[in-house]
Amino acid sequence: MPLDIPQSASKDLLGNVLHLMQEMTPRDVNALRKLKEHNLVLLEVKITAVSASLGMTMDDLRLPSETQILTLLRGEKALFPGQWDRLTEGDILFLLINVRHEAYIRQVLTSPTPILLAE
Repeated sequence: MPLDIPQSASKDLLGNVLHLMQEMTPRDVNALRKLKEHNLVLLEVKITAVSASLGMTMDDLRLPSETQILTLLRGEKALFPGQWDRLTEGDILFLLINVRHEAYIRQVLTSPTPILLAE
């Protein structure tokens, strides 16, 4: 899989990317290709003290219908949808999303004043 790294990328970033690529199996690379073919990306978002989503339930968030919450990391535990009620500071969400919704979903989950999608 060709990798386009901007010339402005730091040596540390380049080192991290190369390390990650060395750890990937052919199966991992194939899975990423399949997601890309369908305009899907795996998104990781951390809930902070200033996130308006802090304390919200998944229903409160009004995420696009194509969004699939895969898991939530809370401390040492991986929780799945239905195993938590409200988002807390430090929660890390992993979502499978359509790439066209990425900016909106990041904004809803991390912004102090999100603009909610009117469906």
